[in-house]
Amino acid sequence: MCAERSELIRSGTFEGTRRVSRRSKRVVHAVLVLALIALGVFVHRENFTCGLVGNDTYPQILTSRVESVGDFWDNFREPLARGYLVASFYRPVQSFSIALDEALWALTPVGYQISTMAVFAACIALLYLTIRKLVGREAWLAPLVGTLFFVLHPTLLTVLPAPCRRAELLVNVFLLAALLVLPIGPGKRSWGRFILAGLFVLLASASKEIGVMGFGLVFLHQLCFAFEGRFGRNLTRAVLAALPALAGAALYLIARTIVLGGLGGYHFDNPAPFFELLPRWCAQLAVDALCPWSFFDNRTPLQLALVSLVILTLLALVFAAGGFCSTTLRMQRVGRLLVIAAAWIVPLVLVLGLNQLYGPWYALVPVVGLALVVAGLVQGVRLVIAGRLLVRLLSVVSVVGLLVAVVVPLYASPLFTEYPYWGIATDLLEQTQKRIEERIGTARDGDQVSVRVPVRVTPRAPERRPFEPSSDTPRVFGVVVFKYEGVVCWLKLRYPDRNIRVIWDAGQPLPAAREDEVLLLAYPDRSAMR
Repeated sequence: MCAERSELIRSGTFEGTRRVSRRSKRVVHAVLVLALIALGVFVHRENFTCGLVGNDTYPQILTSRVESVGDFWDNFREPLARGYLVASFYRPVQSFSIALDEALWALTPVGYQISTMAVFAACIALLYLTIRKLVGREAWLAPLVGTLFFVLHPTLLTVLPAPCRRAELLVNVFLLAALLVLPIGPGKRSWGRFILAGLFVLLASASKEIGVMGFGLVFLHQLCFAFEGRFGRNLTRAVLAALPALAGAALYLIARTIVLGGLGGYHFDNPAPFFELLPRWCAQLAVDALCPWSFFDNRTPLQLALVSLVILTLLALVFAAGGFCSTTLRMQRVGRLLVIAAAWIVPLVLVLGLNQLYGPWYALVPVVGLALVVAGLVQGVRLVIAGRLLVRLLSVVSVVGLLVAVVVPLYASPLFTEYPYWGIATDLLEQTQKRIEERIGTARDGDQVSVRVPVRVTPRAPERRPFEPSSDTPRVFGVVVFKYEGVVCWLKLRYPDRNIRVIWDAGQPLPAAREDEVLLLAYPDRSAMR
């Protein structure tokens, strides 16, 4: 056999066989990635029929569009949807994303949905490739299951249909790209890759503020996956790798502070204290990420979410400890991946108390972290399942626990449940816009017209009851049709040459229209709430 192997090596046949094998594996991974993207598009195919719904879609379109050089630079030097939000955010990548859509599609909704789906597909591919690189290039089951958890997660329903929430996807795309380009293994201090990772951290931060955590992810990645032998060498490499990422995060924070003139965020006269909001929002986040809807009549979503959280936490601690104590490289990778996953989730949880408002779309960043946890646990179980009897018993318990922890959040997946709410919102939006067009079309300057405007199809997140058993069927919270700012911005986009003033929920006495304007009295209609 040795003589035959030597002959194969000398003749080049053996190396050729290895190259064919590597190509075959790449083909398998490419097929799996394409299949996951196809599944994601299939599950969310209804999005292509959605209109420009969402809280701030029209304000972002109006303020982000580029019609001059000054408009281009305004996306760098002005807040997001400047003047039309109750909060101050600096997200130039999100602004340019919407500006590109406006340049390509004007106000055609399907174009914006295609762009969002393209970002979604990029997130799927990057998540799969990042997991594969972290657990080992020969692995396919762990990246498949982890990415599948993300693709089927119901939290995506709160993000994908609304172009104004695309930032939740963009920040994940750039953070995953930062981890993907980093080198793994000893003797690979590549400044080019470190700088590229820093650039991705800058882009993640400019997509959404939580992206600044990217410099910590880069640091931990190199600390865990440098494999330089001694801890001091790993630490040195981690510090060197994190410097460009830190510079990128710092550059964003400096620009944000200058543009916003302070910390930004939501502005309230009497903001609730941090320690009052933190437990409330953490409970909502646990529900959104781990059990959006209870499938037991006598159990609340929060109770099932806590069960899933406890299972995942205990399994992650066991396999992380086992990975760091193991002498095998594959198991070590599992432990290190779980550390990266924890670092992906914890920062957002800690800053929740700083937010005066909460939206279920906030859960998308932690869901990617949970996908990393699931992938690490799948890989860990696969590695130990062939061990001794005691280890096999642990594997069986782990498999059962992992199945429970994954089934609970995916019970409400759009793959199994129909969610008509964004479709209803689109119909209401189109009907409302048609009514407004009819009234504006026949109105002359100095006229006053009125219209009822549906605001939401489902309640706001704070109106949910995670401490009570679920009823009816799973639903998406925060499905917004039209708000005051949206009506104003849509009218400016639709009638750029007319002076139309909007008064929201006008009381008595009714104001009079000026001679050079059309006065639109918009009355919020909440009868569409479900």
